[in-house]
Amino acid sequence: MIDKLSNFVRQKRGDLSLREFAKLCGNISHTQIDSIERGVDPRTNKPVRPTIETLQKIAKGTGVKVSYLAALAANEDINDLTNPIKNSPVQFTNHEKELLKKYRQLDADGKKEIENMIDFKLQLQNEKSKDTQHKVG
Repeated sequence: MIDKLSNFVRQKRGDLSLREFAKLCGNISHTQIDSIERGVDPRTNKPVRPTIETLQKIAKGTGVKVSYLAALAANEDINDLTNPIKNSPVQFTNHEKELLKKYRQLDADGKKEIENMIDFKLQLQNEKSKDTQHKVG
């Protein structure tokens, strides 16, 4: 079964031989690299599930994070790793997502200005709420 990790390793290996790539990745067995690329362990005919140690070595050899390789090995959407909004337990409206995207495009000064405006608006809102409570009471 060819999966995302298989494709990644094959692409990163490029023109290197299995042995050369295995050496680059901390002397992993070249047969293990071959199995990862094929997605199947030839001895058992079962899907390959590399250990965290193997993923660490491949990460070091390819210059990516272990979490990235782990997501590939699990056939997860790698965009989820770089999208905290998608991973958040809080549900955002589309409008809130757009505002957050715009906020992230601001430089540090722009972000500080927005934070100050929000603090000011919240302060006004709280004062207005207190005034309304005093009038009612």
